[in-house]
Amino acid sequence: MESVKLLSSLILCFALCQGLVVAQQQFKDEPQYTEVNPGADATLTCVVENIGGDCRWQKDGKPVGIYEGKYQWSSTPNLGDCSLDVLEVNITYDDGLWECQVTSSSFASQDALASQPARLVVREPPRSFAIVQNEDSIQPGGQITLVDGQVESLRCESRHSNPPPKLKWYLGDRELQAAIQTNETEEDDQRRWKSISTLQHKFAKTDFGKPLMCKIEHPAYRTGSQETTVVLDVLYKPIVSVSRTTDEMLEEGRSSVTLECQADANPPARIFWKKMGPAEQRQYTERLEFNPVMRKDSGSYICQAENSLGLSNEEPAEIDVLYPPKILRVTPMGGSTVGVHNRTILSCSAEGNPAPKYQWLQKLPTQQVLKRGYEERLILEDTTYDHQGDYVCEAINMIGGQKKIVQSEPVHIEVRGAPQVLRYSVAKEVEAISGRDVRLEMDVCSDPVPSRTTWDWGTHRVDAGQDLHGRYLAEQMVEHPEREDCYVARLLVRKVSPSDSKRYFLDVENIHGTDRYAIGLIVKDPVSMASVIGVVIALLVLFVLMVIVLLYAYKRQKMCFKDGSKLDKEMQSGEHHNGYEAEKTMNGRGNGYTNGNGVNNSSLSGPLPPDGMYHVSDMTHGSLMDPNGSLADKLWPENPAYQVYIPGYQQHHSIMNPQPNYSLGPGSLRARSTTPTGGMMDHPGGIMGKDNRMLYAELQFPVTSNYGSMKKKGHRFSASSTNNTNSTTVLNSSTGEPSPTSEIDNNSTLPISQSMDNMHRYLPDYLTISNRKTAV
Repeated sequence: MESVKLLSSLILCFALCQGLVVAQQQFKDEPQYTEVNPGADATLTCVVENIGGDCRWQKDGKPVGIYEGKYQWSSTPNLGDCSLDVLEVNITYDDGLWECQVTSSSFASQDALASQPARLVVREPPRSFAIVQNEDSIQPGGQITLVDGQVESLRCESRHSNPPPKLKWYLGDRELQAAIQTNETEEDDQRRWKSISTLQHKFAKTDFGKPLMCKIEHPAYRTGSQETTVVLDVLYKPIVSVSRTTDEMLEEGRSSVTLECQADANPPARIFWKKMGPAEQRQYTERLEFNPVMRKDSGSYICQAENSLGLSNEEPAEIDVLYPPKILRVTPMGGSTVGVHNRTILSCSAEGNPAPKYQWLQKLPTQQVLKRGYEERLILEDTTYDHQGDYVCEAINMIGGQKKIVQSEPVHIEVRGAPQVLRYSVAKEVEAISGRDVRLEMDVCSDPVPSRTTWDWGTHRVDAGQDLHGRYLAEQMVEHPEREDCYVARLLVRKVSPSDSKRYFLDVENIHGTDRYAIGLIVKDPVSMASVIGVVIALLVLFVLMVIVLLYAYKRQKMCFKDGSKLDKEMQSGEHHNGYEAEKTMNGRGNGYTNGNGVNNSSLSGPLPPDGMYHVSDMTHGSLMDPNGSLADKLWPENPAYQVYIPGYQQHHSIMNPQPNYSLGPGSLRARSTTPTGGMMDHPGGIMGKDNRMLYAELQFPVTSNYGSMKKKGHRFSASSTNNTNSTTVLNSSTGEPSPTSEIDNNSTLPISQSMDNMHRYLPDYLTISNRKTAV
């Protein structure tokens, strides 16, 4: 079986190679949709492979012959190219469906071909186009009337075109996408088209005057498109606005104001004004003028406009006219009579702009004015005779920074009832000096007049107009000089004594009732008052004298204000007394001091006073006292003895024991001693000592004390001293032999470190400086 198939394949291949077998014809290219402008040439392509039959063409189902100059072959049909050239196309003859056909290769092959119909379109631009509104075509540049806020339907129509154009809508520069286009052939010509684009759009007031364009795009146009444009006339209701020309502040009778109303409407509108109120009346005008403006012109004004589409919005304008207050009514009219302890109400009504504030004033017979209230109503609770008088309602407002005030007619309030003692006008106690006459007074108000007035105290009682024992006179009441229906009750007490110190009661009575009140009388001895005054004066004089003394001491630098520079001068003029010598050591002049035996006990820097010597003593074995004592008195007068710390001085040595000679100064202390071989040995360390210690007295008191200015330094010691050197010779208490002499050199200086090494054998001790004087 396989061998048979192989043999058949070989035979078929051989036959093909020898042309013994012919392939079936078929289309390689078929005619396609083609558009061409009128008068131009068009080629309908049709290519057949293995063509064996003849080429044929038909249009709209009918055969088309070959005519030179109109329909002719593009190439040699027998070679398989059946393309047809249509010359100078015409929509009447050439526009339609074209079909390429090929007859069978043989009667028996039955391989005839027929292509798919292909349209040859002969282009033709629209003969007419326009924008249509309500079946009315609008000429280019015409106007279309629309209504604001309503959806409008417009059409753009294109007639007799081939193929149908593409229609687009533009509002200004903006393309509108809501249009729908339909295409259909003309009823009288099936080769041409009628195209309609319908636009549904809601136009607004802002579109007024804008261009609305329909654009027709067609390939037959040289520019590719043409358009038609109309102008929108959008109708809308009025929109009003108000402007005003006015003074900064509207004051009645002095200012003016103008209100003007403008309306934006299509079609034009009528403008009118109306004032808000119970009776609204229209005033058809654009402008309202008020010159001058009055209070009746105050209110809210509304501007409106109307046209065929309706009424506009309401635009308000306020006119606020300022005017001073005016009293409208005050009650009770004609005044009122009120009983004591009763209640009454006064009311006031006023108008003004701005709304006035109220104030109630009470006018007294003395022309004094009291402020009683700040409301429209004045309520008098628990009425007393103080409330009697004329009341005035005062209305106040402010216009342009100025106060406007108006007052009502006075309203008289009459108070009747039981008498009342005016307690606030009576002092609780009256002081008097023994032996003098005293008049006690009380103010009483009563309407009607009191029928009885009595003074009583203790067991005594006296009626008005009576004199008791020639010392107590109850005077008749007299009318009060400043108050209506008020009186003054007086009790005269002659030559008062301390026994008259008591409370005196006044009883007042009329037909409506009584009142009672007391006043205290205190009688004092006149001497006691004079003593108090004298003590006060004496204290004032003493205080003035103290101030004068302190000022004098401050200026003269006395007492605690004394200057230290003066003390230096006194100390520098010191002399020798009683065998003791104090030599100046301060400011480069310092030496030690010696006793009568030539022993130099110590060296204390600073000038010596002229009237005394320093006294240095051992705290254990007694002290040597200065006959007069001066420097200690000058330096520390409040302390009789002071301890001075001296390194190396041993407490068990007596005054005869050998001691180093020191120079006490603000610098380092230098001590010099004679050695067994007769040489001299320095003992550095000074006041600062081995442990950098200071004088014990300096630890207790500052160098600059209150004997001079706190700003001055160095009254006790000087940074530099003279080149004097003193030595002290004493007998050793244990051997009786002279001890090595210690010598202090104020000019020799050793470092602190060396001083600490050389001073280790000296033990600390304390010397006492005494300011006690010895007998001469």
